[in-house]
Amino acid sequence: KDSHAFTTRLYLPGQRLVQLVQVRFMTSSEDDWVTQPARPLPPKQPRHANEYKMGRSPVEESKLIGQGACELVWDLGDRHELWLWPGDGIMQSQTYQIQLRVGSLECWSPWTASCKVEFEPVTAKSLYSVVHKDSGGAGGLLLSAVSPSTVVARFHPWWLAPSAHEIEYIMVAKPRLTHDTHGFEGMDEGYEEQEKGGAAVVKHLITAQEPMHHTDEEVAHSLFEKDVFNDMPEDERTAFPYVQSMVQREYDACLAAAQKLPELEVSLTGLLASTTYDVTVTARYPGLTTKVEETMHQVVETPCGTAPPVPPSPMDAELAEHAGCSPWARAVLLEVEDRPEYELQFTSAASGWFDGAGDPKKKSQGKEKIDHGPGPRWWASDKEDPHATAMSQWWPVSCRSLPPAPGQKAGMKRIVAELEAFGGRTSASDMPDLVRFRLATTDRSRCHTGRWVGGASEVLPVCIAPLCAPVLPRRVFREESWCLQVSFFAHTVSKPVVGTALQLRSGGFPSEALKPRESLLDQFLLGRSSEKVEMETQNKDIRDEDAEATAIPAGYGHRAVRLVQARARCVGKVVLQGDAEVPGGLDALMPSTFSGAWMEMPAMPIEQCKVSKAPAGLDGPTACKIGDLHTLQISSSSYLQEGGCYEIQLRLGDSQRWSAWSDSSERFPFSVPQPEPAEEGMEVRTLSATVCHFSWPAFVVPAGLQHVTYRLLAEPKDLGSSAQGAFVSQDIHVLPASKPGTTHEATLTNLRPSTEYVYSVSARYQNIGWKIWGQRLSLQQKDVLVVEEVTEWLAPPMPAVFPCNGPRPFAVAEEGLPFFHPSEQAFLLAFADTSDAADGLTYRLQYRRAGLSVDSKSGTWRTPLEVVSVDVEDEKKVELLEAAVAPWKMLPRLWRVRLPPMQEDLDEVAAIHAQKVQFRLAVEVQSECPVTRWYSSLTPPLTSAMAPPLMTKAQFEVTDTRLTIFVQFSLHRQITEEVSLEDVLEADSQFNIEAQDLSPATRTVLPEGFGHMFANRFQVRSRHSPRPQGMPPPDSSRRPPGVPWSPWCEGPDAGWQATEIVNHSGDRAMGGALSLNAFRTTLQMPDGAQLAYGSYYQVSVRISDGTCWSDWSEPSNPIKVYVAPPKPDKPDTEVLSVVQEHGGTNVKLRWSP
Repeated sequence: KDSHAFTTRLYLPGQRLVQLVQVRFMTSSEDDWVTQPARPLPPKQPRHANEYKMGRSPVEESKLIGQGACELVWDLGDRHELWLWPGDGIMQSQTYQIQLRVGSLECWSPWTASCKVEFEPVTAKSLYSVVHKDSGGAGGLLLSAVSPSTVVARFHPWWLAPSAHEIEYIMVAKPRLTHDTHGFEGMDEGYEEQEKGGAAVVKHLITAQEPMHHTDEEVAHSLFEKDVFNDMPEDERTAFPYVQSMVQREYDACLAAAQKLPELEVSLTGLLASTTYDVTVTARYPGLTTKVEETMHQVVETPCGTAPPVPPSPMDAELAEHAGCSPWARAVLLEVEDRPEYELQFTSAASGWFDGAGDPKKKSQGKEKIDHGPGPRWWASDKEDPHATAMSQWWPVSCRSLPPAPGQKAGMKRIVAELEAFGGRTSASDMPDLVRFRLATTDRSRCHTGRWVGGASEVLPVCIAPLCAPVLPRRVFREESWCLQVSFFAHTVSKPVVGTALQLRSGGFPSEALKPRESLLDQFLLGRSSEKVEMETQNKDIRDEDAEATAIPAGYGHRAVRLVQARARCVGKVVLQGDAEVPGGLDALMPSTFSGAWMEMPAMPIEQCKVSKAPAGLDGPTACKIGDLHTLQISSSSYLQEGGCYEIQLRLGDSQRWSAWSDSSERFPFSVPQPEPAEEGMEVRTLSATVCHFSWPAFVVPAGLQHVTYRLLAEPKDLGSSAQGAFVSQDIHVLPASKPGTTHEATLTNLRPSTEYVYSVSARYQNIGWKIWGQRLSLQQKDVLVVEEVTEWLAPPMPAVFPCNGPRPFAVAEEGLPFFHPSEQAFLLAFADTSDAADGLTYRLQYRRAGLSVDSKSGTWRTPLEVVSVDVEDEKKVELLEAAVAPWKMLPRLWRVRLPPMQEDLDEVAAIHAQKVQFRLAVEVQSECPVTRWYSSLTPPLTSAMAPPLMTKAQFEVTDTRLTIFVQFSLHRQITEEVSLEDVLEADSQFNIEAQDLSPATRTVLPEGFGHMFANRFQVRSRHSPRPQGMPPPDSSRRPPGVPWSPWCEGPDAGWQATEIVNHSGDRAMGGALSLNAFRTTLQMPDGAQLAYGSYYQVSVRISDGTCWSDWSEPSNPIKVYVAPPKPDKPDTEVLSVVQEHGGTNVKLRWSP
């Protein structure tokens, strides 16, 4: 309300440093403040549920100027909450004055103005009383007795106080001994006597999170988002009623949203039967001991008698196994109520899955029903009614009680329901596979009709027949992965026609299923794979099949199967062949020991194992004999170790019981078969002295793989001991998988001439299988088709070039200096010295200019001005020297080579032509050798020399964090115009000068921009001085001599990615269009050195193509590393002013920049 009412106070001085908060209070009847200890500043709270950040107040555009709402909405700042509890000394029904201050350990703010607040219990009301203006009572509470001991209460959430998030509902059910219908007067009388008489009082406590009632801040923000304040009347007399109506509208909207919330549903259990209860619902806030005064109450009467028994629940299959439930017996482990007056009964739960009437869809389409032939069946036949009276009757079942076990519920017991054994019967009416259980009273005359029988259990299988048909393992291979596919047959849909499981197991596969069965078996089991395995002598499992086991019907209980589980054990290992590239050899890849223990794998839903369409010959009547085809995929190697040989078993279940394990499958290898080579057909013939051509028959690979990785290998019988000796040469080829008999062809290079090799081809797969190379297909040197004309040594390999100057020259002179000046056209080359060759062939070095064209007719081959051998003593450089040159019969040596200097009268085209040269070795007497050995290969075009950069500049730049020197230099980027062959030959003829006419010490001044177009690296050096010579001293009265420059300090070299192009300009020179590009980079000091403040600096730059380095450029103008202190812009017109506005000890200072 002061003169600056519209200035935001969002960023108050010092508040960003607040760490502590302190509060004090006193009552209206006291004169002393009660000061609480300082506390850490609580974390920032959202302004409302979505924490909408509003930012600065646009007071210039807001219509709220002059209204208090502007400050309310925009100047709230960050919101923090500090709670005072009764433990802090405050008491209810008292009015307090509260003050607060914030600060840090060193400084505190003043106390805020007093805030008066009355500490009253927080209230909450039922939504029914808020909407209907009723103080509570029976309205809004609905009770329903769902059983003699349970009542379900439903009511709407309560209307909470603003900023309240949680509330606890207390529900109390008190029994009545008299049927009083005159309300709830005196409802608390006589409850102690009722409890003493056995009438228990039931209490229930629940904590719920409800939508809180909007606070004033949230209401104001919601109105602001709806632009309500923009329509506010300007008259103060009408503005307040307008705001009141808007706030009431928001309140009504929150109330309407609360009415749409779902009702709370609470079950009160443990009640007495046939008893009238007074049910009350009260509430309280967590952390407060006082309850809300409002109460909802209602009367309900529970039904007479105790509840009937709950349905029997089946127990886990593992518990059933421990309880002695044999997989061959008709027995189920159940958990039932421990009520001696009841007995366990069962009834058949025939669902018609195996209805003898056949598929109703096929019947409606007029298709003939498949005749499954005679034979015993355990389901209803065509003439039997599946819903006959005998099938729906309840029969008592004998039980075997078990002692209490951990985890057993109170009031419950566990029993084993043992149904009658098969005894050779297979009829559904006598031996149902699916049943329901219930508890029924033994004497109905002593029991209420509502408790004669308990609830019926879910449909349960009493026994599950094991898999009768053999399990068929098969490995399935794909390009990226592979897995084990286990096929098995279960009667989940089809109707079995064979009597018992033992009959089907001993009978084996029907003759009509033998051929399609082969598609489900592994190639190893069919004898079509050459894999070698090492088996352990281990007998098959011997089953103790008693009378029950032999009498169980085939497919019994399969229609209720939901799970399938596999187990396997290692009985051998695969014998690998090939080259091991791991420590320990091939044996390190195999299982170390044979584990005879079975390893069970996780169960899988049988729905994932169903086959949409079975192969022809395994469906229809065949499926009724052996079962429906299912496939189980095992792809994880965490259960089966690759390289082992396994046998596998399966069993079926429904999570409450399992069938017996099936017979073990045939033993199979769990690995990817290595590519199998053909016995013969490999051919090798020489194409040149270093290249051979291979042709071999395609290796045999499993179906499903598309590519095979082949390795062509040539192993010399006598390995060399140096880099130039004979070594193993190999090449990898990925070729498509082909049918047997297909021939593949490929070449193998990098062979050594006149060397005896053993050639071989091996294979492996790119993505799966063993990473070792498999069995080889080999060929000796005597069987190789040799062409004598091409197997002799070829001409020497091309010379290799090394840096002769720059930051890292390959070799230097004895004085530690480079052999050549950077302006000279000179090189360090590596090639063999053939002057003493055994065959008498001597090769000489030649060069030609190749700046304009690399055509063989573009230049004349000439002899260098100087070729001198250089001794290299460093062993590492010797190894690098030998590795840089292709293998040949003689080791290379290092040579320094100098070309004649360029004449000063060269024209522009010839100068461009001189920028690149090529080298070769040429035999002196061509008649002494074949034409293929006259010349070596040509080197790539090499930069002969490089001129230094132009216009080097230095610029000092100051930032907030560092001092930087930017270096700028320019290069000529030449764009060569198209020239004809005649122009190239004319330019090349200008270099036809006699070498003896030139002095080796002649130094050439390179043309400007020479070689710049091939540069791709640069290096910067710098030097400094406090006051170099020629610079004026600070005191003009004294003129001492300048301080000499420091030695040059070279920085690291870098590529063009460390620069940026700052401008372009055009020029004409050297016969082409030249583009002058300016590059800019940052001066990098070596070893992290810093700039010397107050000193002058000079920089210089040189460039390179990676091998040839230019000379250093001319130094730049000196620049001083100095930053002038700040000073007033207008010191004569502006002065420092001090403003006091709010009093106190703070002032505001104003000054000009």
